[in-house]
Amino acid sequence: MDTKNTTPLPEILEYEDFRSFLKDWYKARKEQNSKMSFRYLSLRSGLKSTNYWKLIMEGKRNLSLPMITRFAQTLQLDSVRSHYFHHLVRMNQSSSIDEKTFHARYVIKLKAEVETQNIPRTPMSLYDKWYYPMLREALNLNFFREDPHWISELFYSSISPSEAADGLEALEKSGIAARDEKGRLRAKDVIISTGHKTHSALATSQLKQMIIESTKALEFFGSNEREFTGLTLSLDEDAYSKSRELVKRFIKDILQIASDTNVPTPNRIYQLNLQLFPLSETTKENQL
Repeated sequence: MDTKNTTPLPEILEYEDFRSFLKDWYKARKEQNSKMSFRYLSLRSGLKSTNYWKLIMEGKRNLSLPMITRFAQTLQLDSVRSHYFHHLVRMNQSSSIDEKTFHARYVIKLKAEVETQNIPRTPMSLYDKWYYPMLREALNLNFFREDPHWISELFYSSISPSEAADGLEALEKSGIAARDEKGRLRAKDVIISTGHKTHSALATSQLKQMIIESTKALEFFGSNEREFTGLTLSLDEDAYSKSRELVKRFIKDILQIASDTNVPTPNRIYQLNLQLFPLSETTKENQL
């Protein structure tokens, strides 16, 4: 097919959702040549179904391992981007947090191998290990000591001295932490939040680990040092949506308290976990 104009194709390395990439890629190719069609893509991919690409884009079908390779070939991706596409698809389609995390690490690694100025850089290393946020917050303590053994004893969670040392080095290299005028390692920003919509598989894996840590705190600390409350509720969709918004506003309020300049220098690190999720399927009667 001859190209009719110079509409640029999207850069796969800028995407964390392969279906969004496919939609943008198809739109760009359609602008390049109006004769571009799903039928043509199916022929190029060796498929009998003429709407297979459309079903994949709309999330109605998943790509098998052989089809990931075929799609990458049809997209004419180079070696690095083909591998990126492979791990991106696996990350997006997996329902397992551990599997998502595995492929997310490759996505980050492959993105780093290609120097593209248009690729936004984010401090993903903050989510590389579950205890990195704890180390980062420790840098804000007025009595912090850059001693891996001291740090290991500071936390109730099991962090080895070598993990503490490697973690501090990673935070400094990523730019999340930096040396001040006296050479002391300090966190660059007061608060870093994953936001309300955590699409990063690494961040999700980190949340999973912190929930596990919370079960230890339930047994370790007395009721005067912790606040654990559980509710089981029956809600309709509107009440559930309002409850989610309330949780988001609560998180904003807590972040504001933590970042308030009038608050004395922090002297302890805390973990706040809030979970609001379904325990049952929606009944058929409510779906009518």
